[in-house]
Amino acid sequence: MKEDERIVGVAGLHVLGEDLAEIRSLVVSHTYAGRGIGRMLVNHVMEEATKINVRRVISLTYETVFFQKCGFDFINKEALPEKVWIDCRHCPKVDYCDEVAMVRYVG
Repeated sequence: MKEDERIVGVAGLHVLGEDLAEIRSLVVSHTYAGRGIGRMLVNHVMEEATKINVRRVISLTYETVFFQKCGFDFINKEALPEKVWIDCRHCPKVDYCDEVAMVRYVG
């Protein structure tokens, strides 16, 4: 997202499987915090997920309150074998991951 030609926030959508994708690298500049930019980025990512027929969008996060406000619910990481198999197994924190898994269903 840009304002006055400056990038003030970014978010990525990483497809993990036929019906599963993950919001990655959601960041908003501290200068622009609290202005709804994060929520706009999440909404944009969800629109993109709809276009490619993804049914579930997940986030592994520490910002659980923010994601709850964006319509995400808690989910057990064991319910996300695609994420674990593709990414988590290579992470040095795989045995003691402290991120919280959250999911939002598309549509």
